Amino acid sequence: MTNSAEAIASKIRAGYAEGAIAGARIHGSLAADKVEIHHLPAGPKDGIWDGPTWATALLEAVRSLQNAISDFRQEAEITVVGDEIRTVSTIKGALKDGTALSHTNRSVMTIKNGKIVKAINDNGGASESRQLLLKALSQSSSA
Repeated sequence: MTNSAEAIASKIRAGYAEGAIAGARIHGSLAADKVEIHHLPAGPKDGIWDGPTWATALLEAVRSLQNAISDFRQEAEITVVGDEIRTVSTIKGALKDGTALSHTNRSVMTIKNGKIVKAINDNGGASESRQLLLKALSQSSSA
């Protein structure tokens, strides 16, 4: 049952246990050739992505966060319900000005034939922590 959602979740857990970069690499390596991506709230990049493009975007996002947030840490809780992998990922650290950050993303990924075919990410919308996260990323990109 190497293609089961639980087997895939185990691989993702093992990656994140090694760190955020390893987690993103393994996570991305499990993408199907095409992945349906949705964000809550909806975003301009929602739609069908090439799997390798999505994998690269995941890795680049983590690298950007590491550069933008002092003492960057990511904790991931991963569970399985049927053919879905559900994650609760909390990003912690501090903005360059010292403001503490703790932001939680929730996602649901659908698994088919051992690959991620759909991902829905609830990134917290207009929450205060989401705004701090965006502030950190904008400060990093303008530095």
